[in-house]
Amino acid sequence: MTENKYLNEEKYQKAEKKITLVAVLILVIGLGIGGFLIYKGVAKPGTGKVEDLKVQLENKKSELESKGVKYDAFTKYSDGEAYDLKIITNALDPSFEHCDFSEYKNNPLTKEYCSAKNSIDDFASTGFIMFGVFICFATFMVSLSIMFVAKRRQILAFSAQQVMPIAKEGINEMAPTIGNAAGEIAKGIKKGLSDEEK
Repeated sequence: MTENKYLNEEKYQKAEKKITLVAVLILVIGLGIGGFLIYKGVAKPGTGKVEDLKVQLENKKSELESKGVKYDAFTKYSDGEAYDLKIITNALDPSFEHCDFSEYKNNPLTKEYCSAKNSIDDFASTGFIMFGVFICFATFMVSLSIMFVAKRRQILAFSAQQVMPIAKEGINEMAPTIGNAAGEIAKGIKKGLSDEEK
């Protein structure tokens, strides 16, 4: 029966390559996901869709106004074309975020517009950016930890190479002093033994 050696250089090299590959894959995947989220937060790619939906609502508003429907901000509407005009006018109002309220989010006319508009607002963009940065940072730290495990042997060897010349120099400088001290101690012991014999 052949002896199965767990500690040999070939197995160490294979294991090191696998661990390094895992670390690099984690880094690439994490940076890809984090980078995509940051891009999504910065680029606001849904802006074109919001503009298209805004044009549709403006066309619907013009159509209602051409029928003679009037909108009064102080009148309470519950249904009908006047209510539709009120909902569209308020949803398109840039001075106040009506799309944050459920009346506008759930209305069939403004539902899609409000959903698209809310998805590109500053808070959503900031959330994407912050989450993307967090994923990039966490991925970098995890990958660095795994890489450290894989390269620990080289790091320890490098540390030893940095320390050994200094230690050797210190030992060489201390050797004569230690040798002299040892000689003095030996002389003292020898003298003590000879004094006892007398």
